[in-house]
This record gives sequence, structure tokens and C-alpha cells, in this order.
Amino acid sequence: MCRDVALHVGGLLDLGPAVRGALGQCDEHWNGKGPALGLKGEGIHLAARLFILCHDVEVFNRVGGSEAAIKVVRERAGKVYDPRMAERFCEVGGRLLNRLQSESAWEAVLAVEPEPVRLLSSDEFDDVARKVANFIDMRSPYTVGHSPGVAALAEGAARKLGLSGDDARSLRQAGLLHDLGRAGVPVSAWNKAEPLSDQEWERMRRHPSLTELVLARSNALGHLGTLAGLHHERLDGSGYRGIAAASLPVTARILAVADSYQTKLEPRPYRAALAPELAAKELLDQARVGKLDGDAVAAVLAAAGQRAEPVRRQLPAGLSEREVEVLCLAVRGLSNRQIAEALVVSPKTVGHHLENIYAKIGVSTRVGATLFALQHGLIENTTSV
Repeated sequence: MCRDVALHVGGLLDLGPAVRGALGQCDEHWNGKGPALGLKGEGIHLAARLFILCHDVEVFNRVGGSEAAIKVVRERAGKVYDPRMAERFCEVGGRLLNRLQSESAWEAVLAVEPEPVRLLSSDEFDDVARKVANFIDMRSPYTVGHSPGVAALAEGAARKLGLSGDDARSLRQAGLLHDLGRAGVPVSAWNKAEPLSDQEWERMRRHPSLTELVLARSNALGHLGTLAGLHHERLDGSGYRGIAAASLPVTARILAVADSYQTKLEPRPYRAALAPELAAKELLDQARVGKLDGDAVAAVLAAAGQRAEPVRRQLPAGLSEREVEVLCLAVRGLSNRQIAEALVVSPKTVGHHLENIYAKIGVSTRVGATLFALQHGLIENTTSV
């Protein structure tokens, strides 16, 4: 099965016949007792022989250090590994493994990339990203087609909201790559119908961070990682990473809604897929209680072909719309008189509003009020003056 997957991925990424041929032989053993094709000795592609040795060395080095890795190579020489490769590795292996502790493997691989370096156009990158996304999604039968669906919804919503072409493209590409971090979580967790253990849940919560970490390796993709890493965040700070509204740009809000909607349309081991109308209702409910951005919800639903009226958000602590206006202007540093002029009311009325606001949100200072406004994503609602 691993061989089949390797060959499939090699074909998807158009790695060329030589690389695909080597991928298909990476389970072969020098003595001909490999589990797949039974190839033997020099009949095994050179790159495949090198791969299986390096693969095992890396694993045993992690487990027992360089001495354990070299010991395994000596024991398996002429059986699993090409004996000449094994002998040469035992001569230089200690130095090579020590370099892994002090040098970046990522930079080392990039440094030996053969010329000419292949650069992808935007369309070519989308094609590669879609193939990588499909491979990640295929790890579980419950997520097949998930990432392209999120990408299409996010891009469509961006255009509905009038965002720039660059933002729409970034949302499409981040949507394709947002679940790369799933590869760092065992498939058994994604396919589990029973409640997750604390350890399983913690690993699952970290997958957006893993996505961001993987993409941060590339200067060209780092911005996509930052956006993709926010796809499980909520305006009230209840998301996987606890990032609240003040730190969530509109693109992140759109991506979170697109991911949530697409997920609800798909089956999970613990529930059936939701009908589009029910999925839309759940999103609208989350917007009303301040978890999802109302404009983003309406735009994603419109991109999905559903009609959605603008969502009126349920304000925190029982605040009224006018009280939110006053609060936001106050935390911007305006005096009571300036707030009164902006809202065309008397300074006395502003003072009365502030007294009620402070009582409702449980603070006694402007600093406390500012923290409350930031936590609940209210600053963006400030009236222009």
C-alpha cells in the first residue's frame, strides 16, 4: 500500500519517470526479500537503495543516537542494504549525523537542488497545492475533497465582500493548504467515533499550528501559513489557539467560516453530514452569539448558493448598540465631550452611558474597558469621527 501511495503521489506531482521508478522500489531489499517486487542487488534503483538506508538511519538515530544507527547498518549490510553503501556510511555516518544536530536539513536540501531551479507560476502553484491538499484529505474517508471545497468557498466569499484579487488568491491558496497539519495527527484520531482522549484532543488542536510551522519554512509561503493557521479561531477567543477578534483579519474570519461550513456538509465518524440549510443555520447561530463574523457568514453562504440576510450580532454583557458605540469611542481616547459631539448627544448622556457600561462589563477604569472591548472584538465597530 505504501508503494502504491508513493507512486500515486509521484505521478500527481509530475516528478518524472526516474523519480517515480525509484519511489516504486523503496521497499526492496538487497537480498531480494523485500515485501513488494522481490528485486535484488543492482536490479534495485540506486536512489531507492540509498533511500531505504537513509530512512532507517534517521529513525534509529532519533531513537538511540548515531552509534545505534551505525550498528543497525552494519547488521543489515548485504541483507537489506547495498553492502558498499553500508560500508561507506559506517565510515562517515558519525560525522553526517552530527551535522544534523548543528545544521538545518531544510537549508541543506535546498542548497543541493539541481539547476535550473524550477519556479512555479500562480496557476502551477495552485495545481500543486490542490494535489497536496487532496493527498492530505485522502488520509481519512471523512475528509476527501474537504480542502478544495474550503478554498472555493473562501475565494468566492472574498469576491462577494469586494476584497482585492490578491486577498482572494491568498484565501484560495490558504484554503487548499490549511489542513497540512493533519498529517501530524494519527489517522485513528480523525476516524474515531468515541470521545477523544485528552492527549488525542490536544494533538488535534495543534494541527493548525503545524500547518503554519510547515509553511513558515518558505519565505514565499509564510503568509499563507499565518492565514491558514487561524482557520479554527473564533471571534470570542474560544478557538483552538485562543486568538480573539482583535487579532483576526477579515481573511482569517472568512477562512474560519468556509472551513466550518464545508466541515458541516461532510460526514464525520460521530455524525452524518448536515443538509446545507441546517449547516447554514448553525453558522448563523454562531454569528449571532459572536463566535463567527456575520459578514463572513453571509458571504460564504452566498458563495455556496444560499441566501442569507445580514446577521445582527448578539452583543456581550447585555450592551446595547449605542453603548457599544460609546465604549469604542471612549477606549479610543475621546473625552466625554468629543464622544457627545460625535454621537450628537449631551456630555451628560455620555456620562450616564459610561456608568451603565462599566457596571455591565464589570470594570472601573478605561484600561479595563479597553481590554474588554479588545477581547470581544468591539473596537472595529468604532464610529468614524
